[in-house]
Amino acid sequence: MIAVLALIAYLWITGLAGLLARHAQAERGLAQVHRLAAENRTLLAEEHALTQRATILARARQLGMVGRGEQSFIITH
Repeated sequence: MIAVLALIAYLWITGLAGLLARHAQAERGLAQVHRLAAENRTLLAEEHALTQRATILARARQLGMVGRGEQSFIITH
């Protein structure tokens, strides 16, 4: 009788441990999904900004490019 109860307790404890491990793994997976969703939103916003003419022109200016018909000047002290 005691052996049967010990076996049942062992099976219950190992089952509970497995359940807790799967729950922790699911929590980690959910956290990763949230991080990736936030990164996706950031990348989509950046993609949208990079398709705007004003952003393209500003980036070109930062790289030292000049527009058609403009003249570039280098000022030194």
